[in-house]
Amino acid sequence: EHRFWMDGAERLAPGQAYRRVVRLPDGSVLNRYWDDLPEPRPESYRPDDEVGQTLPPDRREAFYRNVRATAESGWDFSSRWMRDPSDLRTLETVDLLPVDLNSLLYHAERTIAALRAFRGRKGDAEVARRFAEAAERRRRSLLAAAWDPQGGFFYDVRWRTDERVSDRPTLAATAPLYFGLATEEQGRTVARQLERAFLKPGGFVTTLIASGQQWDAPNGWPPLEWLAIEGVRRYGSAGLADTAAARWLALNRRTWRATGRMMEKYDVEDLSRGAGGGEYPTQDGFGWTNGVALALGAQRASGTPRGDADRKAGKPRHQIERAAEGGDVGPERAHPGIAAALQSGDFGLGGLQPARQCCLGNPAEAPEAPQGFLRGERQPAQAALGQSPADLLLEPLLVSRPFRLLAPHPLLHPNPRLSGFPFSWTLVLSNH
Repeated sequence: EHRFWMDGAERLAPGQAYRRVVRLPDGSVLNRYWDDLPEPRPESYRPDDEVGQTLPPDRREAFYRNVRATAESGWDFSSRWMRDPSDLRTLETVDLLPVDLNSLLYHAERTIAALRAFRGRKGDAEVARRFAEAAERRRRSLLAAAWDPQGGFFYDVRWRTDERVSDRPTLAATAPLYFGLATEEQGRTVARQLERAFLKPGGFVTTLIASGQQWDAPNGWPPLEWLAIEGVRRYGSAGLADTAAARWLALNRRTWRATGRMMEKYDVEDLSRGAGGGEYPTQDGFGWTNGVALALGAQRASGTPRGDADRKAGKPRHQIERAAEGGDVGPERAHPGIAAALQSGDFGLGGLQPARQCCLGNPAEAPEAPQGFLRGERQPAQAALGQSPADLLLEPLLVSRPFRLLAPHPLLHPNPRLSGFPFSWTLVLSNH
């Protein structure tokens, strides 16, 4: 995967780009979205071609490549990628260095370094050193390019001109928080900006521009909610995280009660209105919606504060905060009903009623702390902080058989206070 994204990096001179890699004037390398084929997408050939035909012939290939690169990003489509948010023909995706893509690749490099350092075979130490250094170079380069000290926010960057796209702020700015690139002050500043501009009645809104595209206002998307909530929590804004989580789950419940469905996205500004925009009708179901609801419900069940009413300062109850304070890190003892479902593989609504209560039902009926959805041995924080990457934590989350979650290593976070213990949960859902 890393080789795919870095293909051609070694042959680039400063200021050049090849496929998905860009070498900046200072010699550092960051990544962009790209597609090799300058033609309409096969899955949307007709609409792409129709828009392309409105452009002069010499601009069509660039448009088609930008459309395909935007689809690669997952944010298809959004004002984030358009110079004119009302005109899809102004896509500039291949000219941008996305802050979230580079945060993901930073995390990949740190993870590869940690795994090789642990394995310890011949040559692994050198590979670990090389990837750790690459991650640190990427972190410094991304912070220098994407951080706007005046605006107090992270933005995508036009790599040809070194210009930040500061007129189109997006929730992608939370990726440096979630993956731990941001400094402490940057994290706190971004959290304040999110609370001021992005926090809406139903959670965090994707962008501040209502363009009619689906990855724009007024929509909120579950994976971005998770990144934002856990990102600000990681940098000390637990109150904001709890409020956003409570509002998002309340919107999930409201829609569930009205329709009997979970949705791929939600209108977080007008809670009486369904989400819309984009190239297709809003889809039902969706694993990422279910997964985020279950994970946030697990936090609530294990004693995390429940929103606006609990925002006053108090004893930290999130796993990260407990670890930072020297408390317990390991998963909580499971609610008996959930433990039974885990052991038997029964994923019917009866077996997971406590989960449904936390995510979709009456919050007052949810299991009280310290019960939760995770099971396993409790582990003192200081022991976790001393673990090597070899130490594997067994944390099954609503699955019929355990999966193993690698205990993060100091390589995985530049801030020692926040390394050495889990800061997020991997969700593995059943096929039912």
